[in-house]
Amino acid sequence: MKTKSKVNFLLLGSLVASLGGTRLMAQNAPSIIRYEPNGPGGKGLVGPNAKDEGTGDKKTTVLFYYQSGGPSKDASGIWEAVNYRTPLEPTKESEFIHVIRGSLTLGYKDGREETFRAGDNLLIPRGAEVAWKGTQNLREYWVTFDSTGPSPAGSPAVIKFERDGPAGKGLKPTPPQDPWPAKEHDYYSSATGSSAGVWETEPHADQKFDKPNYCELMVFLDGEVTLSTPDGKSQTFKAGDVALVPKGVAYKWRSGRLRKFWVIFDHDPGSATSSN
Repeated sequence: MKTKSKVNFLLLGSLVASLGGTRLMAQNAPSIIRYEPNGPGGKGLVGPNAKDEGTGDKKTTVLFYYQSGGPSKDASGIWEAVNYRTPLEPTKESEFIHVIRGSLTLGYKDGREETFRAGDNLLIPRGAEVAWKGTQNLREYWVTFDSTGPSPAGSPAVIKFERDGPAGKGLKPTPPQDPWPAKEHDYYSSATGSSAGVWETEPHADQKFDKPNYCELMVFLDGEVTLSTPDGKSQTFKAGDVALVPKGVAYKWRSGRLRKFWVIFDHDPGSATSSN
């Protein structure tokens, strides 16, 4: 796996780091995090949460927005590389990627190759056999998760996310007992509680704060949403924006019709809870 999955120098245990004015602790991040393509505050991939590996066109840089302090070691951030390559090998964790700029080409066990470019979203499931055939000035948002738990059977395929579901077949309504009218397609789920997919809601406004026992990365595709926290702060996200709600952060949702990709990770057992 890439450099970012090998870096263990930050956000461990009770270590607290500063991200562009937002204080982020591994197990109890205090607020919703807006991902920025040029790093926190647009200052680049620099600071105590960033690290370079290699030199020249072999250089890679990783910046963490979040890293779990628990046994899962789930993490998320920004990563960039000019000419990154790896041999064909099974992946040791699942990884979601949102390409910000440039491109990457993956080679598969059956000899096929697939290239992903800016704006593409994909998931490399744990156990998939892939070779990074090269990157062209790649910068990506990423989430790595599911490094523990039952091993998947066989070699699962890399999943390219489509806003209208596989082959553009659309999304299915959520169960009728769900009080929130929505449609979705689940691209990925695991025994650890992690999941990823595409979801669309009708206009909705929470009456109470929800306090999830997991992290959720959201890539907004259509519409606009305002996420508010109990401290009176709120942030509005539009199509093209990316947000992370860290585990344990209480928030309210208010939006019109909206569609997003989601990744749920660093999941604790049990259901989400709510607070007034």
